[in-house]
Amino acid sequence: FGLLTYLTNLYFKIKEDRRKAARGE
Repeated sequence: FGLLTYLTNLYFKIKEDRRKAARGE
């Protein structure tokens, strides 16, 4: 359960980072 939560949070974090990078830098 803890691993699933960690992977899910990591996935969304990377997703947001890529969105910001694509938009700006």
